[in-house]
Amino acid sequence: MNYAKAIYSRWGENPVVQWSIRKISNIQRELIFAGTSLEPVHFMGKGIALGQATHPDLLWDNKTGRLLMTVSNYPYGIERLEDSFILSSQDGIHFSNILNGAVQAYGGHGDSHFSDGEMLFDGKSYSLYYRFCERDHEKKDIIFLSTSLDGNKWSSGKEIIVANRDGVLSPALLFENGRYIMYYVALTESGSKLCRCDSASNDFQDFFDHRRELKIENLPEGNMLWHLNVAADDEKLHGLFTLSTGHGGAGARLYYAESQMDSDTWIIKQEIDPLVKDTYIKKVYRSALIKIENTWYLYQAICTKNDCWYIARRKFSEIC
Repeated sequence: MNYAKAIYSRWGENPVVQWSIRKISNIQRELIFAGTSLEPVHFMGKGIALGQATHPDLLWDNKTGRLLMTVSNYPYGIERLEDSFILSSQDGIHFSNILNGAVQAYGGHGDSHFSDGEMLFDGKSYSLYYRFCERDHEKKDIIFLSTSLDGNKWSSGKEIIVANRDGVLSPALLFENGRYIMYYVALTESGSKLCRCDSASNDFQDFFDHRRELKIENLPEGNMLWHLNVAADDEKLHGLFTLSTGHGGAGARLYYAESQMDSDTWIIKQEIDPLVKDTYIKKVYRSALIKIENTWYLYQAICTKNDCWYIARRKFSEIC
């Protein structure tokens, strides 16, 4: 039995429980990444419970040297506490909440939750896309959009896409030549499929009329696409594909894939070495790529075998 998880799940609002469990979580985080080239990400102040999070995505402002990050709060994988946050950092390691909390918090009731945050800057304004998993009433997935002119003050989230349950997972956004491009995963009875939608508007008003399925080459046998992150480098696209052996992200591992901006095919190139001992890892989850000046960085998310969720950074030399 995971006693720390059980205690936190039941008495997590107690300040003594918060302090003691967070201390245990922080010690384990430093132990797991010690002796590797991975630098553990630290969340400062309130908001990210126990310093545990997943689903990172980042934007870099080359004028200020500031990084914006969105993550899902995910202490011990307790879904009712999963919300979408926006944070900022000057060093890429220590992140602080911009709003001292979630853009929108569900409140920790039932099984419904927010997740899968994705950030985009189109040259004029910032957009945060995130997914609401409605699981307590009518089962469905809703994509919300929150916007900002400066990356500091954000609008309330509004519903832009309402789909069947697991119909729109892990949205990955690009802006290119006036087009808003959304890659996403849709689950099927036999696995999943990778889809793309192009739109002239950031709220994807024509989403259901412009979707198309894409091809994935070199998908390892027995695996399905679960989550993804996409980064553009001119016309070349770099993808982080989280592949799993079943629904729910079972046995998830991270792979690097490539494509071209207007191609309908992605090619999986290789599995990414997590650089963490197998004795610790239960899953390698949705992670993010970000290019800062001329250097690519990987923000890697892992779940440990005792259900702690951590993010760590390293230089990503696998991109040629």
